[in-house]
Amino acid sequence: MAQNLKFKKLIDRNISLPFILFFKYLALFLGLFLKRNHDLKLQNSICFIKLLGGGSLLIASPMIYSIKRDNPHLKIKLITTKSVKGFADILNVFDEVYILNDRNVLSLITSSLNILIRVFRIDTIVDLEVYSKLTSLFSLLTCARNRLSFYTETTFWKEGLSTHLIFLNRSSGIYHFYDQIAQLYKIDVDPTISRQAFKHKWLPQNSTEHHIAIAHGCSGLSPERMLNPNQWEIILKAKINSLKANHINSIKFIFFGIQSEHELACEIESKIKQIDPRIITENLCGQTTLNESIHRLSLVNELISIDSSIMHFARLMGITLTTYWGPTDPKTLLRPDPSIIETHFYKQISCSPCVHVSDIAPCRGHNICIKAHFENIPPHPWLIEA
Repeated sequence: MAQNLKFKKLIDRNISLPFILFFKYLALFLGLFLKRNHDLKLQNSICFIKLLGGGSLLIASPMIYSIKRDNPHLKIKLITTKSVKGFADILNVFDEVYILNDRNVLSLITSSLNILIRVFRIDTIVDLEVYSKLTSLFSLLTCARNRLSFYTETTFWKEGLSTHLIFLNRSSGIYHFYDQIAQLYKIDVDPTISRQAFKHKWLPQNSTEHHIAIAHGCSGLSPERMLNPNQWEIILKAKINSLKANHINSIKFIFFGIQSEHELACEIESKIKQIDPRIITENLCGQTTLNESIHRLSLVNELISIDSSIMHFARLMGITLTTYWGPTDPKTLLRPDPSIIETHFYKQISCSPCVHVSDIAPCRGHNICIKAHFENIPPHPWLIEA
């Protein structure tokens, strides 16, 4: 998965650049004569682009739900990939979902052309991918009346591709900038609207066991977020001792994740059995659909997690959380919610956060930001050799 993601980044960075330069200046030239009306008014449809990171789609969901609330007749569409479609289905807010096939270059081109035909001259398109050149180019080629996207200090090249640019400060919560999309249309975003949408679908459990969900895996983007089995042993041993001290002896750990995370879950299960062989564990990695996993998640008492998409679902359901962070910073991803009982462990060492800032982690996979939770990490001049 990580190699596939690197290949996609390589295509995005290099192949798209000459096309961006050509179409950017063509659009600027045509704009002098066409003089289209780019007033920010929602007409009949709006289309979002989100190809990677289902968790990001969940973070953006209050904005999308709020737009739908104030514009019930507006057609809301999404362009995404197979890996994110499940998240879109659970949100149940999109009228149409178009799947971009990114398996290889040929399928990427053919599926892109097919989607482009279906959304050509759509009224409004919103690119939620902050760094992608290809999605910016795709947005331009739709010839949408309004094309909204984000820019940072390193994505100045987007000027001329989009009709409206929203500055994204990477040191602030990204939800602020998602909300600004709705605010451009004078729509007030209700941060609780996503939670309310979930309430009717999943109900809390009434089990006599204390169920603890474990989300130990993450997407191919920055696997440095993950903890190793020995680190999980330290965390879970402390949790087990704490529960027993409070006379909770019937404990069950449930592991959530995809098939590639199954083996790591097995290793962590072995660590749990060494702590107390009577504790029940269940490994759901790769065994359930996303919808089935979320249903099972709704039945747990609490979640222990790294920065993962499961964590965002748990927050929507108000589940008690304990999370561990390293190459990402919780304050940039998690909207404060006083109704949730949550504890976040994050030690901001000098090179953290590095996700989205650097294609290659400065530590080259040694994830010293995660190790800082378990040992003293001295300052270190991480160097990548040419």
